[in-house]
Amino acid sequence: MGIQRVVYETDCLDLIKEWKKESREYCTYLSALVKGCKSMLRNMAKVYFCHGPRSYNSATDQLARCIFQ
Repeated sequence: MGIQRVVYETDCLDLIKEWKKESREYCTYLSALVKGCKSMLRNMAKVYFCHGPRSYNSATDQLARCIFQ
């Protein structure tokens, strides 16, 4: 059975734009990383990235603060 679809939510709009880009030109560090990720994930589940505002991270930020107190 396995995983059919994976959705990543991030507040990094540059990553979202780079992931959705169809260009074959990889001239930045981010674009090279995205190319590598796409290559590794090609034969795996469908992977989607979506943008969430930074304010969505507040619960995660609070949990991280608790760990380091």
